[in-house]
Amino acid sequence: MESSLVSAHTHTHSVTKPYIYWHQSLGHLSNVQQSAYQDGQLIPTAPAEFICNTCIMSKSTNSVPKGLESGRTTRPFEIIYSDLSGKQATPTYGNSLYYIIFIDDYTRMAWIFFLKNKSDTTTVI
Repeated sequence: MESSLVSAHTHTHSVTKPYIYWHQSLGHLSNVQQSAYQDGQLIPTAPAEFICNTCIMSKSTNSVPKGLESGRTTRPFEIIYSDLSGKQATPTYGNSLYYIIFIDDYTRMAWIFFLKNKSDTTTVI
C-alpha cells in the first residue's frame, strides 16, 4: 500500500497543468509569484507571449455604464426590484423550494418570502 501512495504522489507532481489553467483558477492574477507557494514545480511561469482576453476586457475603460438619468428614486416604493429563485436542491426547514425577494430602490429594504410552490408567487405579490 505504501508504494501505491508514493507512485500516486509522484504522478501528481509529474503532470503539470498549463499556465492558463492556473491563471484562471487563481482569479486571473497578474503574475503568479513562484515564491508565494511552497511547491514551485506545480505552477509554471507565464509565457512571454501570454495574453488573457478576460483580463483585457475587465481592464477596459472605454465606456462607463450609465446609471439612471434622474439618479435614485425620491420616495419609498417608487421602484421595487424582485427576483424569484428556485427550485432549490435542498428544501428549507419549512419545506420551501423557492423564494422571492423584493427590494425597495429608495430605502434598500428587502423582503424575502419562502414558497413551497412556484405558483404561490401570486399570493405574496
